[in-house]
Amino acid sequence: MNWIDKLKNKHLGKEIFIAGAGPSLDGYPDDFLENRLAITLHNAYLKFPNTQYRHANEMDRVQWFKKNKPEYLDKVNIFAWPFYGRTKRETEETIDPDRNNYYFFALRDNYPEERIPFKVKEAKEGTAIDFGGYGTCLHACLFVAIYMGCSLINIIGCEHRVKKGRPQYFGLGEKAAEGLHDRNYLTLGKIQTRGTKLIIDACKNQGIVINWI
Repeated sequence: MNWIDKLKNKHLGKEIFIAGAGPSLDGYPDDFLENRLAITLHNAYLKFPNTQYRHANEMDRVQWFKKNKPEYLDKVNIFAWPFYGRTKRETEETIDPDRNNYYFFALRDNYPEERIPFKVKEAKEGTAIDFGGYGTCLHACLFVAIYMGCSLINIIGCEHRVKKGRPQYFGLGEKAAEGLHDRNYLTLGKIQTRGTKLIIDACKNQGIVINWI
């Protein structure tokens, strides 16, 4: 089992893209991330299947890929351990811990906002591998990118947009998300947005630039 400490400062000083699965992803060409260091979040894999890394925190998304796109699990993934809200046993039944993946401890949502600068500093210094945020896997992935030493992080396809209490996705991602969510995102979208802004602000003090495109 590979813990994420094996990726500490692996991409020191590099630029990285994090691609979410929001509607704006439809505006990017399919080859946009070719020859770029990048991580896709869950359903964004359907748009960009050949990035260096993939990331998911939720077991239901990985189960969808296991059933519909099994090659997803043959590639390098960065997963929460265990998946959010799941036991280690459930996680092990979904993925093989000995495959070519990397793992971090899942920090529960909604830890105090004042801890965000401390968590950013920890990730930059590589002194902790427990990552989390506020209702979106983007936040944990930002900490992953910081931990890997990236100094310029570009976020695309992460609008935190909701409609009728449900998150919105780009074309292919919308179909893949059918039936996955049972909670109301009407207020969560605002919480996600605030969390992203707080992490961006905390990164400025650590010399890390995040462009939320």
